[in-house]
Amino acid sequence: MATTPKLTLWCRSTVINHLENIYKSDTKVGIAYYYCDFARDQTLTLAKLVGSLLSQLIQQDADSQFIESNIFELFDEHEASSSYPTASELECYFLRLAETFSNTIIIIDALDEITNRDDIVHFLVSLSGADGCIKLFIASRNEPDLEDAFPHFNNIAIGSRDIESDVEQYIRSRISRSRWKGSPGSEEIVQTLKQRADGM
Repeated sequence: MATTPKLTLWCRSTVINHLENIYKSDTKVGIAYYYCDFARDQTLTLAKLVGSLLSQLIQQDADSQFIESNIFELFDEHEASSSYPTASELECYFLRLAETFSNTIIIIDALDEITNRDDIVHFLVSLSGADGCIKLFIASRNEPDLEDAFPHFNNIAIGSRDIESDVEQYIRSRISRSRWKGSPGSEEIVQTLKQRADGM
């Protein structure tokens, strides 16, 4: 499990951009990601997460028309009864769709942001034991339950010093589009924000 003390946006965009550049011409590699957000995802269910990943993979696989039509039928049935497909229904289709790719890469960023994550972690653990065509990249702060759940994952710690220049670049980019652009105090703003961000 890749861990990052505070920064998640950098990780998500860097990893996804890198993978999309590597595999942009390879239609047999599926890439799906989910960025967990504390403010938005406290009601996130496993079904919604799998539905999001499934939706991304459907858009990438032209050979999955049979599975795709079944998924649309499933959603139509649930829409008629004002419900959402169950996690087990979606997991079944997700695994079938993942098998249509030579490799499926799933990126979950900021998993620690979800407080009620047991079902989601269980699902991700089950994917890590799949036949090898599904690759996982999970970014999170160090959390004991996540470390216990993924003991065999390679763990890469990213500290605030590792991302200082990225934070500074982000701050400068934001200032260049703000009312403080070119103001005498803009450098002081950059340095103060960088220091207070402490890698966030």
